[in-house]
Amino acid sequence: MALSVDTLNNYIKLDNQIHELEIKNTRKAYEELQGRLGSLQTENKTLKQQLEEKCQKTKKELDDVERVVKEMEQAVLAKGQKQYDEEMAREKAEHLEALAEQEKVQKFLEENEKEIKQVEKQAAEAKVGNDQLNKLYQEQEELLNSIFNGSYGSALENELEADLEMHRERKQRIDIARYKWTNGRVLLSHACNQLNTATKGWTEMRGIKCDIQKRYQEVTPVRNNLLAAIQNMQSAHKYLDNIPFPYCKQDEIDTLSHATANIYTDMTSEDRSIHAGECFSTTYKRCAALLQWFDTVINTTITKDLREATDNAAEAEKHLRAERMRLLKEMADKQNVVFNVDESVKHKDESQGMQGSDIKPVGDVQEDNTPAPVQRNIAALPSQDEIFGNMEELKKKHDQRIGEYQKIEEMNKARVAQGLEEKLAQRRQRRMEQRAS
Repeated sequence: MALSVDTLNNYIKLDNQIHELEIKNTRKAYEELQGRLGSLQTENKTLKQQLEEKCQKTKKELDDVERVVKEMEQAVLAKGQKQYDEEMAREKAEHLEALAEQEKVQKFLEENEKEIKQVEKQAAEAKVGNDQLNKLYQEQEELLNSIFNGSYGSALENELEADLEMHRERKQRIDIARYKWTNGRVLLSHACNQLNTATKGWTEMRGIKCDIQKRYQEVTPVRNNLLAAIQNMQSAHKYLDNIPFPYCKQDEIDTLSHATANIYTDMTSEDRSIHAGECFSTTYKRCAALLQWFDTVINTTITKDLREATDNAAEAEKHLRAERMRLLKEMADKQNVVFNVDESVKHKDESQGMQGSDIKPVGDVQEDNTPAPVQRNIAALPSQDEIFGNMEELKKKHDQRIGEYQKIEEMNKARVAQGLEEKLAQRRQRRMEQRAS
């Protein structure tokens, strides 16, 4: 292809545009949002089914209460007032528990649908950037193919491109992990504060004597904080569904959820209120330990590895760019095209990565200056493969690509050598024929 200054400047423009989108982790961000949207939509179907079941159970328990009320006179005569009161109290408690479960699922469904709308909007915005990046890559590929006649400009260019793909994929994976873990940390921080507020509120409620109405008023915000904390902890699990949490595991959350459902019954009994308070307090301490564990993973592993991966990707990109510029300059010189690489077109070394979290945790949180409990012996940290995925797989793919390209190069050289031999043989044959004549 005959080069021109416009062609070379077009390549530089495409290269810079691709760079700007790559440092924002455009492709991986879109893939992550698509995956999260799919998970939320699946969860939405499950929650709707659960809500229908909870509504049916609540109706059944209310029917039982109404049945006991209708049969009051006969029941009192047959069983006595005390047994009737006990049966009525049991039916009312079961109805309250079923109603609490229904309201909990209803709240979770509402928050799920809010998040679906939020992620749908983010995914649509990310798709624009992803489509733009694909278009730019296609244009760049077509331009390079036309310049180098469908091949690489040099064997080194291919190797450097493979290096960049490996380092860029590594950086993108770590950036996604950072995004997930920091989002999870936001959720856990809110949950920790909500559990702390709920625990304090429960203790204050227990100090109220002989005023059941006042107790109800105090318990309602406790219950709301517990429900919000449960949902925030569960959302943190979903963000990192491949990571086994050392604290606040699903069975612990289920225990807290059951205690929350029984909260209006537990407040009427001293023994049960003590037991419930211990459950709330223990979960708060373990949530604080989990938050500390998250901080350790983020600060000691993810941040350090992301910095290293960013530097490696920037270095690989710089080398590939330099080799392509060298090849283009060499070709331009041969065709007497004046072409100077200006400093203004060189890439910056900054790396934005995926931007800060847009996540909105459930429930309002009051600022509390009370320091969270500190876990002295923190649980074992997850492995790098658990955090980032199998990084060794990237190296294997890289080596495989280089190996395949080297085979192609050797085959091409063999074809060229064979063609040369045939030409030499034809030349010798012509010379022999000329001498014979």
